[in-house]
Amino acid sequence: MLGCPANGEGSPVECLKNKDADGKDIFPSSADTDFGRGWALEGSTVRVLRALTHPNSFWLRSSADGRFAATGGGAGGGSQAIDLQATLEGRVRDIKLTGVSYDPDFFPDNKAFMFQGGAKFCTQNVLERVDNVLFTEPECTRLTGDGHSALYQTVGQTIGDNSIGDRFILYGNQHANDPGSQVGEDTSATAGPDSTIQVFTVVAQGNDDEDGYKTLDDHPERIPLPYRGDTMMTRSGTVISSRFGNAEGVPFGYMIDKLNKQRFGNKYLFTTEPMGTVCMPGNKANFSFDERFLATHHYTNASDHDPGDVGYRENGSADIYVADFVTKQKKRITKMAPNQFALFPHFRSDGWLYFLVVDKGARKYYVAASDWAVRQVDATPTP
Repeated sequence: MLGCPANGEGSPVECLKNKDADGKDIFPSSADTDFGRGWALEGSTVRVLRALTHPNSFWLRSSADGRFAATGGGAGGGSQAIDLQATLEGRVRDIKLTGVSYDPDFFPDNKAFMFQGGAKFCTQNVLERVDNVLFTEPECTRLTGDGHSALYQTVGQTIGDNSIGDRFILYGNQHANDPGSQVGEDTSATAGPDSTIQVFTVVAQGNDDEDGYKTLDDHPERIPLPYRGDTMMTRSGTVISSRFGNAEGVPFGYMIDKLNKQRFGNKYLFTTEPMGTVCMPGNKANFSFDERFLATHHYTNASDHDPGDVGYRENGSADIYVADFVTKQKKRITKMAPNQFALFPHFRSDGWLYFLVVDKGARKYYVAASDWAVRQVDATPTP
């Protein structure tokens, strides 16, 4: 894991405390910065991992080990990945991703990633050796199938003892575009009666990741999820969350379903089974690797702050909210200043929660990380 003690012992709360040669924090606590002094809530720590050198667009996702974080935007306005291992070593390394614009995601085995837009799929080691990924490298494959041009995919993988287990890519046909700039209200939850999801399966073509992957079924059946959109999947591909709201599109929360699957030759059969409901404000929501936490960002409004605060009322902000399925708590874990937006939270595998910060007033972009979930597990271990 990036930034953790070399012996791998102890709580992940000890990670990201690395010092440079002068004894200064490489990843400073937001409390020690002028721009982020009040960000962390609930006794947690937020660390600033990197100031981005180019503007960002749409969501952020991180690799399972936390080394890479990818977003839309970057040099040339396409997409970018930043290498936080280079940051640890005192360098700035931005990796240009050519020909893709939105929606990165990393597979849970820390060996592959993909981008929406032609379904570009690569083994993760290409990010270690190439500073401008063209997606024509030997490590990359363009996946086939109707629906692979859809936005807002999430990825998972079968749990097993090898790195070439079947991989799953979920797309929903109804979602709200979220540019990260809402003021005063979350994106509209407008999924209708014809809302569906598709789950594509990607299988290895050989005995190693380097042999490439292919789509098992180009036309998987659509699974009905009426009146539910913005569907996201756990890393194990076994649970999904879908956002729902009222007839006017006001979001109420998330329905949680088990995603059952059976393989028959070159086809999987997927079915859903209701598990519960989380009533919590927000937008698209992501699960932690252990499936204990559900995290989202919420565009704050007058009810979240002092209604008389002109800064929040006129400029807005966004904060990170997390539901804990063990303690049954729902918590707001950041408090951004007016015109600052904490967006698109995504867990790395040890429970640190990465997110994007857009400081619109200062025109700055940051990758930050919260240890709130790590502290929750230390305080109340997962059964």
